[in-house]
Amino acid sequence: MSPFLVLSFSLIAALSTLLGGILPLLKKEFSKLYLSILVAMSAGILLAASFHEVIGESFRLLFPRNSNLVPIGVGIGFLLFYLIEKAVIIHACPEVECEIHPTGWLAFSGLSFHSLIDGIALSAGFSASTETGLIILLALAIHEFPEGLSTASVMLCNGYNRKIVLQGTAIVGFLTPIGTLIGLFFVKISPQILGLTLAISAGTFIYIATSDLLPEAHQRFRSYWVIASTIFGYLSVLLISLLFSH
Repeated sequence: MSPFLVLSFSLIAALSTLLGGILPLLKKEFSKLYLSILVAMSAGILLAASFHEVIGESFRLLFPRNSNLVPIGVGIGFLLFYLIEKAVIIHACPEVECEIHPTGWLAFSGLSFHSLIDGIALSAGFSASTETGLIILLALAIHEFPEGLSTASVMLCNGYNRKIVLQGTAIVGFLTPIGTLIGLFFVKISPQILGLTLAISAGTFIYIATSDLLPEAHQRFRSYWVIASTIFGYLSVLLISLLFSH
């Protein structure tokens, strides 16, 4: 797939972030159930994309000599985002009016780095296979929406005006295409680096889904709809993976 097309796909994720960031500025509140369903479905999609596509591609690229790097990469990705989140004490909250968030640019920097890694993951996915890239794109397009919500909510709660909040959200969103450009340049070095990049990406996805999105979805609205949404998101990616497996 051409780099231009991959870059075009990454703009979808960027626009999803921007859309999520615009919501608090419009002062329109979605129902807690709706937002919880969206976040839960995003978690299911991220988990399925990690387990059934990204990790599998990583093994395929690194097998047999370097397959031991797959769990190492997954662990690195998981711990990396754990450290980032604990450093800035931030999560992708689905509420418009936030409760407790960090002050200053640390939170903004953490979310920006998150978007950059997402872009690298997308480029790595398309470099491995079109199927993997499209599944990662689906995962990013859905989970970037609550990230945009989180970015705008954090900035609003720290006193930034609407113009700066919109600019900040746009920066976070469009760091995904920048990450894609970086990934398209670096992942061509070797299949080993590509495989390790995918493993690290899977680790970040698993952390976001299990430590961030799922707890947030269940905290905001305890409902069987939330559970069903998680399962639906998971099974939808699993079905796509099985139908288009190579």
